[in-house]
Amino acid sequence: MPIQYALFENNVTADPSDYAAIVQISGSANGDDLVQDIIDQGSTVGRADILAVTAALKQACQRRVEQGQRVNYFGMMDFFPRIKGVFTGATDSFDPARHRIDVGANPGAELREAVKVAASVEKVEAVKPAPNPIEYRDIGSDDVNATITPDNIGQLSGSRLKFDPA
Repeated sequence: MPIQYALFENNVTADPSDYAAIVQISGSANGDDLVQDIIDQGSTVGRADILAVTAALKQACQRRVEQGQRVNYFGMMDFFPRIKGVFTGATDSFDPARHRIDVGANPGAELREAVKVAASVEKVEAVKPAPNPIEYRDIGSDDVNATITPDNIGQLSGSRLKFDPA
């Protein structure tokens, strides 16, 4: 399946004719999905073994990052520790009230190259977020998508709906 993208006006540049491609995410996959992919490819290793190895890899990666190391996860991802917050000078020290330990990650060179070579793209229509009313129920008459009774209330269902109480 190709990577789908839509073009939207690029507000970062001054040229009004500049557009930027925004990838339209087609779904998501979790660890169970990835394990199933491995099994579907004909792996001779079972689900339990795959889950055990991935759990051990996650723990090993976490331990290394906790020790201040950068971890290259098989060319797929680089993980590294980082500290966030503002220090007041060169002699300031880490203070949990003002600073926090965090983890950074970047896609690995191997993953980047593989996607560049193997992926294809498909342009799709840009759909801008807009209100999407689905149903109006008139409480006074109990009609759906028909009557609007004056001086009564109604219920509007849908998505991306907002109202101004004023």
